[in-house]
Amino acid sequence: MYLRPKISILIPCYNHESYIVSCIESVVKSCSSEVEVIFCDDASSDDSYEVAMGVLIRLSGLLDRFSFKALRNIKNVGVCKTLNRCIAEVESEYIYLIASDDYLKKDALDFAFDALLQSKGDAIISDCGVVDENSNLTFESAIFGLRRSNMHMLKCGEIVSEFVMNWTVPGPSLIMKRSVYDEIGLYDESIVVEDRDFYLRLLASSKVIFRFEPIAFYRVHSKNTFSQVRLADSMYREFSEVNFKNSNNYRGVNRFYLKTYWLDLFLPRMLSLFPKAIRRAIYYVVVLKVRVRLSVR
Repeated sequence: MYLRPKISILIPCYNHESYIVSCIESVVKSCSSEVEVIFCDDASSDDSYEVAMGVLIRLSGLLDRFSFKALRNIKNVGVCKTLNRCIAEVESEYIYLIASDDYLKKDALDFAFDALLQSKGDAIISDCGVVDENSNLTFESAIFGLRRSNMHMLKCGEIVSEFVMNWTVPGPSLIMKRSVYDEIGLYDESIVVEDRDFYLRLLASSKVIFRFEPIAFYRVHSKNTFSQVRLADSMYREFSEVNFKNSNNYRGVNRFYLKTYWLDLFLPRMLSLFPKAIRRAIYYVVVLKVRVRLSVR
């Protein structure tokens, strides 16, 4: 009998044969409850699927609390369709997502899961450490070190405004109820990068908790999605479309901030500094108000 509910760990994979073993093994080291791994290989050109199957079969034979489902896409369909396929297989009440090149910290999933259960929230976002392709630590914090989130905003509980106006959430951060997908929908398969659109819908309608303690190690290297899409010009338009599309889910300053992405969709790229300056000013005003509020406590 386990103290916590069963949790499903979703692991989408594409060409990560060098990292997948440490990813899957970290799951059982990080979580002491009953766990179901749902692994899906998105038509990798390397041996990711075969390597993953080896460790999944080995762990299921060693641990009664460990089970798995291994899926394999016939052709490469991208992370959104891959995640939606994994979600259709979930049998647990709670879900954690981690890319196949990232890995969990020892016992950290237990602590984060407990924090979510105690809060009675819908989802919890935790910080992560950052490592390179050789697992060397490059940042203690992905949210504050790599992506420069504002600590005052998060300490003050301004989780929604901070992540709407200063997008800093790394991949392996989120634990949530399975029912969240029933309420806000699955991943949008018409876009390339899934996280911003999904988090905007999540933050708009769910009770989301933030936890400063790192839960995992987020790997940044030359072949992962984060490095590739930052350089892709087409992602700039997709990001703008996603923000503007979700603006009506918010009120007040968050809504106005997201509405300004309408300018990015119609202005030439050379004039993009204009809407960026507007958004920067909005964010700085919000941060200033929070700092003043903290100073008078």
